[in-house]
Amino acid sequence: MSWTSCGCSTGLFSQAFIRALTTDGSLAMDLPNLQWLSLHECSSISPPVLGLLLCRLTHLTHLDLARTQISDSALLAIPETARITHLNLSRCSRLRVPALVKLLTTHAALRNSLVYLNLMADSTPFRLSEYDFYTLLPSIPGTMRSLNLGGARITPEHVPLLVSLSTHLEELGLSSASLSVRDIRSFFCPHG
Repeated sequence: MSWTSCGCSTGLFSQAFIRALTTDGSLAMDLPNLQWLSLHECSSISPPVLGLLLCRLTHLTHLDLARTQISDSALLAIPETARITHLNLSRCSRLRVPALVKLLTTHAALRNSLVYLNLMADSTPFRLSEYDFYTLLPSIPGTMRSLNLGGARITPEHVPLLVSLSTHLEELGLSSASLSVRDIRSFFCPHG
């Protein structure tokens, strides 16, 4: 079962969403069966409401929260019984990198199942710094096939960490990275 509500950001939508989540008994019965959830650009839903929703999604596999108000605590509310394979957190301004690293390295719903991760950032406060990569990149699970780090502060010093991921990554997004042609070539010829 899937649920998509992309770009719904009016106050009216948010109020209806909260009502459905808190008073509709049939919705509460269906939530554990939900596997795909997209709230892409539903920016009016508050973090506590997102947490209230996520904690009920015991069989979730695909989660798109791009440009939402998702917070660290709401993300950590995902039940350990979920098996998230696809996670889109692009442009989520309330997230903090330490919480994201904790989520990736310790949360049972993600650490051995994640295949797709989008952390694309723009000018929002959630932007990976050049130091965050030393913690984040080694925590990327071997199950990962697609990783988007667009907008992050990637420098030549990060290339060895990124190249080590190339043993299992099939797609790597690095828009706005400060890399030379030589750095990029090392992804294709790591020993020369």
